[in-house]
Amino acid sequence: MKLKPTTYKKLEFLLTLGFVLTLAGAVGIFSYPHVMNALNDRMVDEILTNKHVEEKTAEKLSEQMKQRQEVARQKALQDPYSAESLHELSYDPITIPIYAKHVIGEIYLPTIKHSLPIFDNSSEQFLQRGATWLATSSDLTGGVGKHSIVAGHSGIPHARLFNEVPKLKVGDLILYKIANEYYAYKIFEQKKVTPDQSQKVLLDKNRDLTTLVTCVPIGINSHRLLITGERVPFTPTMMKEIENIQQEKKKTDTRIFLLLGSGCVLLIIVLFLVIRNYRKGRGERK
Repeated sequence: MKLKPTTYKKLEFLLTLGFVLTLAGAVGIFSYPHVMNALNDRMVDEILTNKHVEEKTAEKLSEQMKQRQEVARQKALQDPYSAESLHELSYDPITIPIYAKHVIGEIYLPTIKHSLPIFDNSSEQFLQRGATWLATSSDLTGGVGKHSIVAGHSGIPHARLFNEVPKLKVGDLILYKIANEYYAYKIFEQKKVTPDQSQKVLLDKNRDLTTLVTCVPIGINSHRLLITGERVPFTPTMMKEIENIQQEKKKTDTRIFLLLGSGCVLLIIVLFLVIRNYRKGRGERK
């Protein structure tokens, strides 16, 4: 059966429009995690530049951590991903100033070029925005005979968080910024344990240790990955690594927003041309 010219043109228009919208949808699905991560980075920047963070001195942070340790010990919180921990001190609604009040530092991971704020609250609201210090462990300023624990989510679509932490290897660095002081740890051990063993990180009276904790495998979360490092001197080279991470994050987020904006403009132009061409064809046939 031979199609009428008008029917053919209409079919051609619908197919073209469908192709353009399908392509736009595919690009949207691909770019979604990158855009959401960039938006999360912007929120983190707002949190870290909030006055509640900037006003914190080393003494205030030390006192804040001591208070949280006392509360955590009373509640006997164990696994950072347990129901008790994930619902501890939840807020409704939660705002930038509230996030800022719970910031106690920042973590930098040079190998994967990533950084996150560290909160003193292990509830789900805070794990969605950054890393959290487990208050049943030692304080983050460390010291011989201490062992701190920092937990983070992996497999969250809207932010990198600890998604790439499993890529860390023995010899890689974990860097903390607490107030205006920096602390460095070199990884010497990785191990997977069941959730009930995630608190079995031992103190060593002769060593200053820290451990990162995240759920593995991503999406299944049946085990906890423990990555442990020992304190090493903080050097100017490490400071340069931190500066590179900060600069690269800003550049990456800017590129993502520029590409997203350009893509939206291009989509509007293509849709305009397709619709105009279709209407022009209809006008000529009349």
